[in-house]
Amino acid sequence: MSNRPIVPKRRIGSAGLACAALVVVLAVLSGCGGGPHTELIVMPDASEAPASDAGSFPYQVERIYSLPTTESELTQPIGWSDPDTVVALSASLQTREQLIYGVHTLVPPYAAASEPLRLDDGLRPERLSPDGRYLAATDRDRGDGMAVRVVTLPDGETRTVAELAGSQVRMLGEAGAWSANSRYLAYFLLRNVQGERSVSILLCDVEDGTAAHYPVAGLDNVTSDMTVIPTNDAGAVLFVTESAVRMAVRDGSRYLVAFAPPVEGEGIERAMAEWVNDNQFIYLDENGTLSAYDHRTGETVVLLEKIGRFRLSRDRKAIAYFASGRHAVYAARLQGNNLLYESTVYQGILPTAMDWSPGGKRLLLQGGKRYPLSDRMMHPSTASDTPIVAEGPEDRQQIIVEFQ
Repeated sequence: MSNRPIVPKRRIGSAGLACAALVVVLAVLSGCGGGPHTELIVMPDASEAPASDAGSFPYQVERIYSLPTTESELTQPIGWSDPDTVVALSASLQTREQLIYGVHTLVPPYAAASEPLRLDDGLRPERLSPDGRYLAATDRDRGDGMAVRVVTLPDGETRTVAELAGSQVRMLGEAGAWSANSRYLAYFLLRNVQGERSVSILLCDVEDGTAAHYPVAGLDNVTSDMTVIPTNDAGAVLFVTESAVRMAVRDGSRYLVAFAPPVEGEGIERAMAEWVNDNQFIYLDENGTLSAYDHRTGETVVLLEKIGRFRLSRDRKAIAYFASGRHAVYAARLQGNNLLYESTVYQGILPTAMDWSPGGKRLLLQGGKRYPLSDRMMHPSTASDTPIVAEGPEDRQQIIVEFQ
């Protein structure tokens, strides 16, 4: 399989939806005048048609909840287990060198966390599955290597899904990543077999309890912060580092890089990416440009610019994003390559994490408070436009925005 050439980015204007409908009509008519004709047409599902009332906005804020952030009550939210319940982690020092983690839940009005479900000694929790049923964890302190384990919530049943020999492999990245359907859990590995170093993906199928290694071909810029995000069928993966996004497709017993947008090396934003479906994904580059890529057509479309972070909803029909140029968090409906009903949902935070509840009724935000710089610190003409981020613990924010 050869690498697909990068198609120049294009922009979708306000007439994008009308054009998409016109393409369908023309395609139908063209099939009536002669022999069989096949054409690939990529467009939104008919079920996603916008509401007829253009004046209605689906993301009007009804209330805002503040989660506990004092040191004595501090828990770290990691996701949702259902439309109302937040899952959070806490850590306590058992010995000078060992932390013990607990899993908590918070329900409306989110004022206090439940008693913790204590994890097994030596387990380091990493990522909650999108459906909130599983917590991925690793045991990296074993003398004979390391193990990947999955904790079932809320009962805490723990099972091993993969074991790695310490002398042969090193796990890169801080945590594994889940597919959107919560079936696959992927890690990026640096292997050393008989003196030869190679990179590979550890792909764990949580549903049937199996794990397999897949070598990667064509991957450049391998770094220790790389995360691997699989599709729902594991037919493709995204490699995401601090500054770059790469896409690879399954090619027999390996993955082959098929899309690699250029990296300028001068941006300040952290790269991000999420699958929309098994063929399309949205990614944020280091320059703050949010783009959509379709592997079937090889086309890249610019959605937004000056973006610092984004997150898709569970059903991939909504997007939340932080507009760094406007210093606010926005929500919008995602339809094809168009963002509809853009609404400001929160100001005064630099989000480090965002997560939609199942059903999209609530949005969890975590980050630091933002304040305008004083006139003494900068020129008065720019003082109101340039914020700073306070770093003290009292300035940490954990909030839930609830929509009408």
